[in-house]
Amino acid sequence: MSPLPHAPPPSGASHVLVAAPPLRSVRYELCRSLLTARGAATDVVSVAYRRPVPEQFTDLEPAPNAQSPQISVVNVGPASAPLEDCRDDLPVETAVTSVPATDSLTELGMTVEGRLQDFADNSRPTALCFDSLTSMSLYAGPSQADRFLDWLCSRVDAIDGHAHYHADPVAHDSPLRERFGDHFDEVIEVGADGTVETSY
Repeated sequence: MSPLPHAPPPSGASHVLVAAPPLRSVRYELCRSLLTARGAATDVVSVAYRRPVPEQFTDLEPAPNAQSPQISVVNVGPASAPLEDCRDDLPVETAVTSVPATDSLTELGMTVEGRLQDFADNSRPTALCFDSLTSMSLYAGPSQADRFLDWLCSRVDAIDGHAHYHADPVAHDSPLRERFGDHFDEVIEVGADGTVETSY
């Protein structure tokens, strides 16, 4: 696949904030690039308050003579329709688990940790896509979302994984950098005109 025109080259950061309006196609370009930052043969845990799209995963592919990587989707809430109607469009095996969207993040946390641990002993890298911090904050509130994010980062670090977290910059009262910035090694911001800026 040709290089993505908008996505910056992978930096090796373990935790990346993607601040982009939800309907801009560049966010899927960024998602693909970040998921495969440590190689195309990567196991993926996708936490989705919105329905994932196949374009997020099209760069995943098995290494030569190796078991194919896997995608584990955790759908949060009724608005996130499962991927049943587009499984054939996905490049690797995909499993889907659904949890309710509530102000309690306990079930979500247990489910995500379980999916991460499923991949912990594999020889392949593991990547987490969290879509999105904005949606989680609406259900759980900013303070609880911040504590959950701190815990989630530690779970990703525990398996030597890497993660990126989507957020809508116009949907928060305070700038995302102030609200969540302490958790991230890198921030990628998409402007209203589609330009992409990266800071560390």
